[in-house]
Amino acid sequence: MSFSIGLSGLNAATRRLDAAAFEVARTSAQEVGRPPAAQEAAPAPAAGPAAGPPARPVAPPRAADAAAPTDPDLPRAMVDMISASNAFLANLQTIRRTDENLRALLDAKR
Repeated sequence: MSFSIGLSGLNAATRRLDAAAFEVARTSAQEVGRPPAAQEAAPAPAAGPAAGPPARPVAPPRAADAAAPTDPDLPRAMVDMISASNAFLANLQTIRRTDENLRALLDAKR
């Protein structure tokens, strides 16, 4: 029974590690495509009385926009990777101990 618990824990830890690694990779990919900080914060032109027609109101986000992924959180993804790695190692140790116990039982029967 403890073997199956360890195995299911290994599978869960592997999925968590894959998800965290995906977030780190996605963060790296977004950093590559991001313009330098000086270009991001370009000042907006001053609006005076003769600046032109008033701006149109911004429409609320559509459902498709609401489903867009948010910016990944790199520190959280790194913590998740470390946590998943520790869970993987703990479940692997459970499987090793179970294997040792089964070997000891088989050796004692001989």
